[in-house]
Amino acid sequence: MTHVVARLRSLPATTRPGPGQRPYVLVHGIGTSSRYFRPLAAELRRTGPVHAVELPGFGPLPRPDRTLTMAELGDVVHTVLVGAGIADAVLVGHSMGAQVVVETLVRHPGVARTAALIGPTTNPAEATAVRQGLRLAQSGLHDSWAAGGVVASDYARAGLRWYTRMLRVMLDHPLEERLPLVDADVLVLRGQHDTVAPPAWVDRVVELLPRGQGAVVAGGGHAVMYDRPRAVAALVRELAED
Repeated sequence: MTHVVARLRSLPATTRPGPGQRPYVLVHGIGTSSRYFRPLAAELRRTGPVHAVELPGFGPLPRPDRTLTMAELGDVVHTVLVGAGIADAVLVGHSMGAQVVVETLVRHPGVARTAALIGPTTNPAEATAVRQGLRLAQSGLHDSWAAGGVVASDYARAGLRWYTRMLRVMLDHPLEERLPLVDADVLVLRGQHDTVAPPAWVDRVVELLPRGQGAVVAGGGHAVMYDRPRAVAALVRELAED
């Protein structure tokens, strides 16, 4: 049996949540960890509790003894939520984390009624490691040095072998086939200069979702939630207030 370890980091709200306020659950992308959600979490926790999932093999967590599928990562998120007693959360996934959130919603209907996908991967027109690496580098020109430093250190900790194995899973995941199955209100947002999630691809994601809407955050790159946390938080908070 594969040994899988995931973790939920929780930040309590700085103020007492008002009526109808729900918790936020953040899911990071490939190679990274919950660390790059800290600026966004600091904004969101003004109105509600914030939880960040550490996916197996990333951040401080040990690597499983086999590569996990995207569906299995969705199951991991669901298991973590159930174990922590978190219900009616707003799920927020960034990059590959957006794919994980979609799988969580599809495989576990009713786990959440709202979600946000930030810079979703993978644009099928450029679903190769070379193309994705190039787009990430281009987008990185619009990300801050601080964001780049966090991501680079997390990549180094994840290691090339595990990153490469999960990259193949990310590239092969049939997101377009899964999006029409999502039974939730979903916001799809991108930074203005995010070349990993270009406008045409984000528009396609919105189109395929039964109840999707799009948004663009001015000035941001792929790490828009790190560099433009206030703008991203404002959009995500609207989901929690619906």
